[in-house]
Amino acid sequence: MRSGPRAIGRYVITRELGSGATSRVFLAHDPVSGSDVALKLYHGDDVRPERAHTRRRVFANEAQLVGKLVHPNIVRVIDSGSGPQGAYIVSEYLHGAEPLSLHTRLAGRLAQQRVAEVLFACARALDYAHRRGIVHRDIKASNILVSAEGTPKLIDFGVAMFSSTDTHTVSGLVGSPAYMAPEQVRDGKATARSDIYSLGVVGYELLSARLPFYGQNLSHLIHQVVYATPRPLSRLRTNVSGALEAIVSKAMEKDPERRFASAQIMAAQLARASTELEQETKKEDARSRFDIARHLPFFRNFGYREVWEAVDHSDWLGFGEGDLIAQAGSREQALYIVVAGAVTLERDGREVEQLQRGHTFGELALLSGRARVTDARAALPTQLMRLDAQQLEATSNACQLAFQKLFNEALLRRLEDEANR
Repeated sequence: MRSGPRAIGRYVITRELGSGATSRVFLAHDPVSGSDVALKLYHGDDVRPERAHTRRRVFANEAQLVGKLVHPNIVRVIDSGSGPQGAYIVSEYLHGAEPLSLHTRLAGRLAQQRVAEVLFACARALDYAHRRGIVHRDIKASNILVSAEGTPKLIDFGVAMFSSTDTHTVSGLVGSPAYMAPEQVRDGKATARSDIYSLGVVGYELLSARLPFYGQNLSHLIHQVVYATPRPLSRLRTNVSGALEAIVSKAMEKDPERRFASAQIMAAQLARASTELEQETKKEDARSRFDIARHLPFFRNFGYREVWEAVDHSDWLGFGEGDLIAQAGSREQALYIVVAGAVTLERDGREVEQLQRGHTFGELALLSGRARVTDARAALPTQLMRLDAQQLEATSNACQLAFQKLFNEALLRRLEDEANR
């Protein structure tokens, strides 16, 4: 294992994060800002002249971006410089970030709505860069980081093309051929629509866990990119969103003129697709919850319509084993129905009752407004259906009457149990 420098410029090196053909990347600390940064140190020039020349141009490309691309979905380049160890680029460091490529190995790993959200964020970032005359030229899943908070961010503008100048642009076949547009692999020309194509490939890969084109060698792969038609996503993933498939297909058109005219237009369509998928997800969740609720003993005398109302107006909550659900002394007016797991009711630290699937608690507090007399704690990983007074009042009279009947029965049983103790 190679030892690394203790400091580069003003940056104090913490540890090495990775190494590639042209550079080593370190986690470093900036004593001026007091923040952690990622520092990319380019290798020395003691290699073949053509490789050293390319490396210098990649460095110069990234150095141009210092302070220029400030966007929530682009990793910010903070500083650049050179010293005894070589030339270096400093960018923001995202603690806990992972490359998007981790989510391309298994179909369905990301929900379709999440795929639409990720592509939307990347399209917005590309539109921002394109409006400033910058074409990335190497959009791929591994060049998109996802922060610990879930925010996608574009990285690595080392081979980007700048419309304002071509002095530092890396020429020739640059980028990753499997993600490159036909015009890129054919003659090396790239435009904003080439980035759109590459983002379409990322979407295809996220949805299907495979690249649209493979080749036994580079020549075969290029032939596939230029002439072959990828398999439809609908044949690779069940229930794929038609809107999302159409967006990916349009982005990957062979003819640049048939693609989206801009990343902004692509982002707008992705936003609509994401909204549609979110609504569909909510419908599926509601159907699933309805199926669960209607089989609970509590709802055995409810009509379908009343069960739907109860599900639609309720909150569904999850608790881990030992979690406190409701505390004695609180005046929360809410009914809880045990959907899965088990709940222990405790008084002064002593168990007084254990509730299983379909059992309820909180009726007395809901009806009377009195303070709770017991703690409610999850005895197992538990899911609960919760309805407070306002939610219950928002249901129909028929639904409220059904609840009232059950409340009366439950209260009578509790009074009988207490009388027999």
